[in-house]
Amino acid sequence: MVQIDLDFYIKKALEQWQQFNQRIEGESSHPFHDPSDSPDIFTVPEKGLFLEGENIAISIQAKQLLNPDVFSSNQHEFLHHHNFFEFNYVVRGIVKNQLENAVMLQDNSKLLIMNPYAIHDPQLQTPDTILFNILIKKNWVEQVFVNLLSFNQSFFNFFLDAVYGLNHINPYLIFDNTPRLIFLIHQMIKEYFDHNLCYQQVLFAKLIELFAELTRQQSDHHQKENVKILQNRDLSSVLHYIQNNYATVTLEEVADKFYFSTSYLSKLIKANTNLNFTEHITHLKLQSACNYLTHSDLPIDKITEIIGYNDSSYFSKVFRKQYGMTPKQYRQIQISSLSSVHD
Repeated sequence: MVQIDLDFYIKKALEQWQQFNQRIEGESSHPFHDPSDSPDIFTVPEKGLFLEGENIAISIQAKQLLNPDVFSSNQHEFLHHHNFFEFNYVVRGIVKNQLENAVMLQDNSKLLIMNPYAIHDPQLQTPDTILFNILIKKNWVEQVFVNLLSFNQSFFNFFLDAVYGLNHINPYLIFDNTPRLIFLIHQMIKEYFDHNLCYQQVLFAKLIELFAELTRQQSDHHQKENVKILQNRDLSSVLHYIQNNYATVTLEEVADKFYFSTSYLSKLIKANTNLNFTEHITHLKLQSACNYLTHSDLPIDKITEIIGYNDSSYFSKVFRKQYGMTPKQYRQIQISSLSSVHD
């Protein structure tokens, strides 16, 4: 691997950070309260963080390098979330990330990914700490991920469901940093701050490679966790796994993963959900379909594929049996209902 002079790009990132602050001085693009926010939580908008035509941007948090004398590890609390996705990569030092229900101490060994609903407050803990943020526009993620169904299902859902506000249960993903991941991130930093022709396209290619590495790591982690699951087989873990993988999961797969017999697992699910396994999966699929029909412009064929049906006509048949109307009719009613609320 060719080494990248990251110190050079840290300087360029700091220059960009100064220019950003000059641009927003006196403007209304400072972080603001969203009507749905609590009084102590801010929403940080895209404006100013992405240059024109950018879907992927990179910024730095290391202002203490410009004025070391003012550094303090006891910083003013600034809980916030975004309307974009963010990767937190610590080059060196320690970041104390105040999450909604926990505190995470992050160093170079961990990579944190947050969807737009993730409430957090990263605070630099040492004078030499450098934190890079890789930012990805929410509306662009829909266009990209709807065509990337080959990724791990729960990893895919983390991004696509966040676009439509379908799943706020786990707005954070934490990965172990590896030499390969660090190298890819350094390549992205170099590409972004070199700002050469087609840099956004190159960043996209690197991002897909990054996602592939993370998906492989997640898959390996799940395999290692199987032994622990044998010792801690609670139903909530089973139902959570089914919910994250409803599009492709089978009863046999869940039984093997959690070390149950298929007959016992069927009885367990029935006793706790009042639905057998097939009915429970159908319920999850149709629930997800309703959300996509209401909150997205995705074609019905694409929704059919996302939720795990191979045939849109069969999906329509199942949908009509449950709701007494076709998916198209359901979408029209929901759009009409939403329009009347906004009028």
